Amino acid sequence: MMIPKKLIKNGELTANFDLLVDKREVTQQINYHLATEKEI
Repeated sequence: MMIPKKLIKNGELTANFDLLVDKREVTQQINYHLATEKEI
């Protein structure tokens, strides 16, 4: 995933961006887990 150069220059923005990405990945994992449970 490409990170815009603007975010790299500003450490605080980069940290926030990383948090958003982590949150999105966790949400995807939870959604996948819930979908898998429904199928069983």
